[in-house]
Amino acid sequence: RIRSVFGGVADRERYRLYKPRPRAAPRRREVDEALMRAYGQLAAALAGAPAPALNELATRALDAYPDEWLLRCEVLRVGAGRAAPPLMRRAQRELEGLVTEPLHRRALGLVHPEYFPAAE
Repeated sequence: RIRSVFGGVADRERYRLYKPRPRAAPRRREVDEALMRAYGQLAAALAGAPAPALNELATRALDAYPDEWLLRCEVLRVGAGRAAPPLMRRAQRELEGLVTEPLHRRALGLVHPEYFPAAE
């Protein structure tokens, strides 16, 4: 017959089950509103913006954010079959330069197999 149970370790100092709460609040990340607007415009363009507007929008976004790999992925996704071929080649070339890890390249190959074929 069990009369009592302790829900923890016998030596709390040696075996810490619960970490103390941090004293400082986590820092808030600054959100780049212009970048978020560019993502939103690309998403809206997927719904049916004319090709010239899409090309201009994507070119401005790529020029403004040279290190945003996800933006290039979105340009490839949204522009497939609609954007100008030079713009698509530019997005692919820049994305290839930004993505150097083999696992990242493999993941991109799952999303964009036409641009990142699987390594054999």
